[in-house]
Amino acid sequence: MGMEWSFRLMFLGLLGVGLIGMFVCRKWPILGVLILPLIAWGGMTLMTELNHLHENEVITAKAGMNLRYIILFYLVTATSTVFVVIGVLQGWRHRKLGVYPR
Repeated sequence: MGMEWSFRLMFLGLLGVGLIGMFVCRKWPILGVLILPLIAWGGMTLMTELNHLHENEVITAKAGMNLRYIILFYLVTATSTVFVVIGVLQGWRHRKLGVYPR
């Protein structure tokens, strides 16, 4: 009873956007305005995919009724958001101090 590959790829993709966003926002903090809505859209898409009525019944039986997967979706979305916010805060701090990250 493993997780479907499409769900794993969506998890990794959303975490990847968060990590890349963190490093990009350290250099250009204003890009957080673009990256944070992208993460919100990705998290919303994950939940919609999980709860979609026309999904494959096997996937829904494995993941749709399992509270663990729903918690994982929220956790991945929150973690990605925190990564980007950390990058933005570091970028603003570096700009305030006059030290730019490399």
